[in-house]
Amino acid sequence: MNQPPSDPYFDVLLRSGLINRGKLMQIISELERETGTEAVDKAVVEKRLLDGRLITSWQNDKIRQGKFTGFFVGKYKLLRPLGKGGMGAVYLAEHTSMQRQVAIKILPPALLENRTYLIRFQQEARATAALDHPNVVRAYDTDQDGAFHYLVMEFVEGQELQKLVEKNGPLPYDDVANYITQAARGLAHAHSRKMIHRDVKPANILVTPDGLVKVLDLGVARIVDQEDRESVTLAGNDDVIGTVDYIAPEQLLDSHHVDGRADQYSLGCTMYFLLTGNRPFEQGSWAVRLMKHQNAEPPSIYDFRPDAPPELVDICRKMMAKKPDQRYESADAVADTLSAWRERFRQGKSAPASAAPQVSAPAAATSAVDPQAAAALLAQLVAQSVLTPYQVEILTGQSKDPLKLDDYQIIERITEGRLKGLFRGRHSDMKFPVTIKLVKLEGEPNEKKMQLARFQREARIAVQAHHSHIIRTFEVGKAEDVCFLTFEEMQGETLAEMLAKASERRLSPNEACRIIRQAALGLGHLHEMEIVHRNVSPDNIWVGKDGVTKLFDLSLARDSLMHLDSPGLTEFKVPETPWGSTKYLAPEHGFDTSAATAASDVYSLGCTLYQAVSGRIPFEAATPAEQMMQHAAKLADPPSRWNTAVSPALDTVILRMMSKLTAERYATGADVAMVLQAFA
Repeated sequence: MNQPPSDPYFDVLLRSGLINRGKLMQIISELERETGTEAVDKAVVEKRLLDGRLITSWQNDKIRQGKFTGFFVGKYKLLRPLGKGGMGAVYLAEHTSMQRQVAIKILPPALLENRTYLIRFQQEARATAALDHPNVVRAYDTDQDGAFHYLVMEFVEGQELQKLVEKNGPLPYDDVANYITQAARGLAHAHSRKMIHRDVKPANILVTPDGLVKVLDLGVARIVDQEDRESVTLAGNDDVIGTVDYIAPEQLLDSHHVDGRADQYSLGCTMYFLLTGNRPFEQGSWAVRLMKHQNAEPPSIYDFRPDAPPELVDICRKMMAKKPDQRYESADAVADTLSAWRERFRQGKSAPASAAPQVSAPAAATSAVDPQAAAALLAQLVAQSVLTPYQVEILTGQSKDPLKLDDYQIIERITEGRLKGLFRGRHSDMKFPVTIKLVKLEGEPNEKKMQLARFQREARIAVQAHHSHIIRTFEVGKAEDVCFLTFEEMQGETLAEMLAKASERRLSPNEACRIIRQAALGLGHLHEMEIVHRNVSPDNIWVGKDGVTKLFDLSLARDSLMHLDSPGLTEFKVPETPWGSTKYLAPEHGFDTSAATAASDVYSLGCTLYQAVSGRIPFEAATPAEQMMQHAAKLADPPSRWNTAVSPALDTVILRMMSKLTAERYATGADVAMVLQAFA
């Protein structure tokens, strides 16, 4: 066989660059000899590729989804995601020639439109590169590959302390002292370089199989040099949501002026977690736990481990003192104290556990927080713009919406206009504003699977659509039964809202053509990628305050990779919603959803332009079914009948876009944009 089997999987695999045609054919030939057949099953080839480590499971999943880009950055091949830290996503990668494995943090290209985020990313790169200590993850290089800025760091095989405790429970006392000592040494080195970590927690401390501790994720670290202060704080207030279980009292109220003792408090809370298997304040809402960090003592360590060495407990308590001046003077002092205790403990010279105070019931240590005090704290945080009123509703249980989704926090629900039901949000670390779409998976398991499959299709299409006249999608995610898309902040209004406010509900032909031409350029990009929007209407055309028009809402779009969709879209035989509104629906689309093509989008865009210049939709009808029949059989009046400012030439263009026969319309959005240039 000289060609790979006729299967889209192999086409995508070869386009990805992960394997060349010669190597793939060699593998297929070997399998043909081994199996004695010339029709080797695709699954058998996949298994050989995976077993031979020619591709990773993550890469294979992407290939099966039809994705052939995004596997290479500069000299590095991405192997799998490691997680998300401050300022970007982190991947395990391999140098293409040296085969050395590294961790790569990549700044999303979409953020480069605001130079603040690039400055912050470069700040982190410089800060990390300035650190050279065995207990801090090292930085090797920073570079740029086209639109991608990335930071190359050492890859450390190990386990986060968070996962270690979740798996094994509270750790042995000697291990606790050892791990916290090493972490304190790493933090002391950072502090000596005038860096404050500000996000110390068990998930940001890694321990290798041989017991070496590494402090991770300096993405929200703060440089205390005056010359760097502006670049770090340009993006606004710092996020405290998500770090509430380990945050120092003073950091909550003023994160810009904390010193190394704030990291010490967080390290003390981490030590408490290693000793007990619990966060200092497990009970209560987010607001209650914040309040307890301010003025309550956590349950005694002895409540969980009656035999805990008193000296070790006292060290932890001092690190967690509410006032900074009551803690150790430095992280080095913490490390020295723990190191000395560990030496005595190993020699059997530390104070015996019998010296511990009498054990009290856990409930006695977790007294209720004064509701008025908690409300006052929340009001203060709102006044300081740390929280929004809607976030307070979530925190106090008045709203069931999630507060945080991966790296994004919900700011407020949008209650008016076309975006009603969506959310305004922002990135937790970089602070850039976003619009967030939530899809809650509800109902029976089969219904949830269907909903998830539809979301995955929308997400797959949305992330591919990078164009100046399409709303840009930043990220796709899933948290339990909530899926979400984050896309650029939308300031402006829909064309439908603009028409509703306009005189006679229409625009001048020149203004209407300018707006529709830009939408056509976005459609042209989709059509070039073999994507059909299937829901073009004034409701889905966004006119920004800057005058730039953008398409949005790809929830009904279809692409050429439908064969790669989750089985959830077909195995349950659940019918799709074929249209958004019959007012703008192409005849062929209304009667057969699979018949929608680029020309169908052109028809819908023609109906939209018709309304924009005439002030009325092409076909008025009492019911959707009647409206569909008119689209199929009735010819629309020329728009100039309703607006004499519409020229005969523009009449001709609009009516051609709305031709009943697809072959008589303009073929794609790009063709429409070219024609409308003369009228815009």
